[in-house]
Amino acid sequence: MSNDDLAATREDVAEFKRHTALRGKPIWMMAAARAYKVPQPTLSRWAKRGLIARLPPDPHDPRKVMLDEADVAYCAAIHHRYGGRSGVWIFARDGTPYARLNPPRPQPHNARGRRGAHRS
Repeated sequence: MSNDDLAATREDVAEFKRHTALRGKPIWMMAAARAYKVPQPTLSRWAKRGLIARLPPDPHDPRKVMLDEADVAYCAAIHHRYGGRSGVWIFARDGTPYARLNPPRPQPHNARGRRGAHRS
């Protein structure tokens, strides 16, 4: 049982604590999607749910949606840790990893050493 299993709030999760140095640092949503390898619609949903804080817009381009990089890094780390699958809820309403109740299972490797189905 890891410390994340016992975390009362997301601030108690070890992964959240690793990214506190980024707190308040703005990152454009599209740049965050590329940098953290998370689809932009996923980041948008997390921001709408309040898992990622939205920061004031870029003064040079007010159309850009700016996010708190610490929140992006935390959510992306949890997303990748639990397989990064589409349509699977991995966060509880309070921002703690919902998946902590069901630890990630390793995905089987095919003959080529890649995860997922074998392609010919």
